[in-house]
Amino acid sequence: MKQRSKKFKKGIVMSMVLACSLVFGTVGASAASSATSTSKTVKTASTTPVVSKKGVITLPKKFKTKTVMTELRPEAAKLIKIYGTSLGDGKTDNFKAYAQKHLVAKTSTNYMLGYGYSLDNYKYKVKGTRKANSKAKIASYSKAVKKVTTSQIKNEDSYVGTGFATFEFSFQPKNYSPMNRINVYLKFSQLQNGKYVLETISYF
Repeated sequence: MKQRSKKFKKGIVMSMVLACSLVFGTVGASAASSATSTSKTVKTASTTPVVSKKGVITLPKKFKTKTVMTELRPEAAKLIKIYGTSLGDGKTDNFKAYAQKHLVAKTSTNYMLGYGYSLDNYKYKVKGTRKANSKAKIASYSKAVKKVTTSQIKNEDSYVGTGFATFEFSFQPKNYSPMNRINVYLKFSQLQNGKYVLETISYF
């Protein structure tokens, strides 16, 4: 049904392809106010997301892989739904808009690939898959893929190396075999300040 590339081996850097109480008792007003303030502070700290999704998706210098995987799952679902839409109509504008907003830009002062790299690979993937299958099969598959929800996303793999971190997710459409599973791979690169920025998005 769909064309698939071999899964990246764990630890190999790949930059190309074909991211928060209540206050009890009747203490003084001042003490109650202080306790309430402390409570709010603790609550905020415990619910503050690790992954920043405003603009370029970023990770802090230190993070827990499990937490990042959980927070990136909605993004994986969104990306897979975007892919399903592109398969159906052949258009890639939806992915382009996502990439321009959430991938780090290539500039004259960095070595990042830029969103254009991921966009080119995406176009190639969509075009190749549509070409290799009948219109009826593509329409049916596209419909199934667009039904993806965050709860259906499976955490596949993650790896943190020197200067980079990768996270892989998958979705198997209902009534389709494992061969028709979609994998989305997010690669982050580390900046000099220690933070990680989303550099590439790949589909398999």
